Amino acid sequence: MSVENSGGSCSYYVVDVECPQHLDPYTAECGDIVDALELTPNEANIFKELWRTAAARKGKKKQGHTTIRAAEKIQFYANRIHQLTTHRLSK
Repeated sequence: MSVENSGGSCSYYVVDVECPQHLDPYTAECGDIVDALELTPNEANIFKELWRTAAARKGKKKQGHTTIRAAEKIQFYANRIHQLTTHRLSK
């Protein structure tokens, strides 16, 4: 695990799933889920921001994180997905 705000993997990107619906308990990492689902860069940025916001509620807060900044990032990337999809459909 890297030091927070270093650009590397940090503790707020890891969560213990203690009572999963179909598996034995396990530890999930944000990046592994992004890779497994083959998220686009825009989708990954939204997912990571949702992850950071939820982690902050559980006491694992990224330096500088605020709910307003999180909402703005989610909105930015969602708008980007919308723009790209609209552009592709208009061709």
